[in-house]
Amino acid sequence: MKMFAAGSILGVGALLIASQKVAGAIPGEVRVEVGALHSTKGHVLCTLFDSEAAYKQLRSVKRLVVVAVQPVTTCVFQDIAPGTYMISAVHDENDNGVLDKTLFGMPKEGYGVSNNHTYALKGPNFTESAVQLGSGLQSLSIRLRYPEGESPQ
Repeated sequence: MKMFAAGSILGVGALLIASQKVAGAIPGEVRVEVGALHSTKGHVLCTLFDSEAAYKQLRSVKRLVVVAVQPVTTCVFQDIAPGTYMISAVHDENDNGVLDKTLFGMPKEGYGVSNNHTYALKGPNFTESAVQLGSGLQSLSIRLRYPEGESPQ
């Protein structure tokens, strides 16, 4: 009798694990094409944020550093759980690992975000820049905005 009870518990446990795997979200791959770079200097920093709070505190889910290639550089995020995210891209031409800004807080390097909502006088907004990511392969494009409208054609 004890063996039957233990076997039943193991069987139920296996069914629960299997049902969680079926019902659970499958991580996906996200390809981000960042363009149009105006030089091949430095690297492109691609950063994935999963909430407004994380974005404001610069706590990324994942961050990639990719060699700058003209006219388009591709960043590939792997094993991304389905959900709502904001993706930012910076053309870090001087390779210091951050978006350089002027004394007034204006970007000195090319930058962009998912949904391409960038502004001349204020930073990107998580809600406007958020994208819904699912399982499997997904692709999106980010167009960089350079200071003073220096975006290449």
